[in-house]
Amino acid sequence: MKKGLFRVLFLIIALSAIVVLSTPFPALAQSILISATSGPVGTTVSVTGSGFTANAAFTTYFAYGTSYQVSVDSSIVSSSGTILSSFSVPSVPAGTYTVRVQTSTANAAVSFGVIPSIDLNVSSVIVGNQVTVTGTGFRSNRTVTIRFDNSQLASTNTNSAGRFTTSFATPETFAGTHTITATDGTNTKTVNITIIRSMTLSPTTGNVGTIVTVSGTGFDASRAVRISYDGTNVATIPSSITTSSIGSFSAKFTVPAGTARTVQVTANDSTGSTNSVFKLTANIGLTPSTGKVGTPVTVDGSGFNANRQITLTFDTSEIRQIGTDAFGSFSTVFDIPQATGGQHMVTANDGVRTVSTTIIVTSNLVVTPNSGKVGTPVNINGSGYRNNQTVYIYFDKTVVATTQSNASGSFSTTFTIAASTGGTHTISANDGVFTLTGNLIIQPSITLNQKNGKMGDQVTITGTGFDSGSILNVRLGTTQVGSTATDADGSFNDMFYVPQLDVGSYNLNASDGTNLASLVFEIITSFDISPTSGYVGSTVTVKGGGYNGLVTIKYDDVTVATAVTNVAGSFSTTFIVPASVHGYHTIIVSDKAVSLQTIYSMESTPPPTPSGLMPTALFREKARPTFTWQSVSDPSGVKYHLQIASDASFNTILLEKEDLDTTQYIVTKEERLKATGKESPYYWRVKAIDLALNESQWSTPDSFYVSFIADWLKYTLIGLGVAVGVVLIFWTGMITGKRRWTREA
Repeated sequence: MKKGLFRVLFLIIALSAIVVLSTPFPALAQSILISATSGPVGTTVSVTGSGFTANAAFTTYFAYGTSYQVSVDSSIVSSSGTILSSFSVPSVPAGTYTVRVQTSTANAAVSFGVIPSIDLNVSSVIVGNQVTVTGTGFRSNRTVTIRFDNSQLASTNTNSAGRFTTSFATPETFAGTHTITATDGTNTKTVNITIIRSMTLSPTTGNVGTIVTVSGTGFDASRAVRISYDGTNVATIPSSITTSSIGSFSAKFTVPAGTARTVQVTANDSTGSTNSVFKLTANIGLTPSTGKVGTPVTVDGSGFNANRQITLTFDTSEIRQIGTDAFGSFSTVFDIPQATGGQHMVTANDGVRTVSTTIIVTSNLVVTPNSGKVGTPVNINGSGYRNNQTVYIYFDKTVVATTQSNASGSFSTTFTIAASTGGTHTISANDGVFTLTGNLIIQPSITLNQKNGKMGDQVTITGTGFDSGSILNVRLGTTQVGSTATDADGSFNDMFYVPQLDVGSYNLNASDGTNLASLVFEIITSFDISPTSGYVGSTVTVKGGGYNGLVTIKYDDVTVATAVTNVAGSFSTTFIVPASVHGYHTIIVSDKAVSLQTIYSMESTPPPTPSGLMPTALFREKARPTFTWQSVSDPSGVKYHLQIASDASFNTILLEKEDLDTTQYIVTKEERLKATGKESPYYWRVKAIDLALNESQWSTPDSFYVSFIADWLKYTLIGLGVAVGVVLIFWTGMITGKRRWTREA
């Protein structure tokens, strides 16, 4: 049995030998060597080999037999059966991969380990700059965490080939070497980065007086820092600068005076320094840079040549010349000249540098006054408008005036406040482009037709500037004296009677609840008489106010009544007008402190002329005749005036009687008249005189004579006497007859 088993084994070996011997083999076995057995993606690997068929084509594969397999090189085997190849490790995840060289008849392989790697786009950086991290050879599709020193800054994901790229801003930290680490949880790679000092200026360009912020990072931690400007240390805020624990600082300094140039600013922490450049420019600043015509503007200039004459212009017009100081600075003031509204140019020139800046001339509207009552003239002055344009002036939405701007865009006009409601109204001036508004406050106002008055006077009150259609109450002191409604323009017209109040000044207030107007009205001591004219015996009523205590009423100088005032200072009494001449008389009403007077007019109408009744027409009367005449009447009462004369012209008055109360007068025994004949009668007349001394005309004169016997008897006796005388003469003789005649008589 054993012999049979050996025979079988021998047969198998023999057959295998026959097969092997029938296959062509190189003289030596194939083998390859690589220059590195591990490395990161991108590593250049050299491959050498031997034992290959001379002049055969070969291909080099990386990651042979995996999904990442890739041909990395191809060439021809040398005549001696050796190969030479090189390749860069492609992007694959971390791990061990087969490098295989293959011909059509033979192959050889070795292993290569891919290890993680990270690359930075920079090796040194200033704080805040971006750093890009590129990683390869990490596990595929894994999260990678990026750390700066011990602080995580970013995270990202690898792709299927274990590759990633990410960026981060360099954090604030002190100067020196720091680490950046990337890890996917399995693979970790760390590289170094150097933080260098940096300094920034803000702003980097400016003029004298500019406040510059200096910010430093990447300095040594907790170190004192000095700031120098053009080689000279400058004062800073804060005055002492110390870096933080992470090597940062911030401070400010003010650019000192100097001519325009480029200046180096340096920050030094005693172990290192860094520089930055500040560009100092010539500059003019305007304060303010916007204003109306006439506004004072301060011009501050710096950065000009030292000790130079500066010409200052507004647009093209020179407004001033001024010299710079030793540092090239100057300061001056000018008033904005007449100019149209909008942008204008202010320029400073020292013969070398020309610097300009803009100033905005604003339209300006001045309303004078800015408050007033209806009827107040209002002046409107404008500037900064377009030149030579029609300007419309509006009161609210109503055009109240038009005017023309001049060549410099200024204008002036006036309008009168029309009836309008109280409160704030808009005044605007428009030239078609520029519109400027101002406020005009309409104040409520009231006027009276008299500033003072006595109790009972009717006073007219008018008002303007109140609310439209409002109920308005009028009070004198605390006493309401009227209520009325305003019209659509807030105006009203009303009247009130002066109430019974103490004499003195009172505030007269008119209010609609929103607007209030006041003035002072004086209640004066006064009195009234009624009637103010009349006749003797008339009853006159006297009413007064503002008096105190006992009041005396005088008619001319005669006291005709007294009265006592009530608590309000008022009184009322009457008196009978005494007999007094026609015309004006003074009524005086007085107390201890006040004496006022008025005029009473006594009637001046004469009574009717009386007619004589007896005697008339040469009527014979006795030595004590009785005169009678017609009675007449007069409101003031009547007395009569009788005259008896010896001639018709009443040149010789024989008897005159005045103040006769009746229409008859009998001549008294003492006044008896002498006998007269018809040829020389007496004449008489009468007139009426009232108690106001108004005299009627004289009555038509009548005549009479005085005789003790009747005419017929007298003539009869004369005739008889003549007859008897003749008889007696003849009878007894002349003498005897005469004696007898005498005895009989």
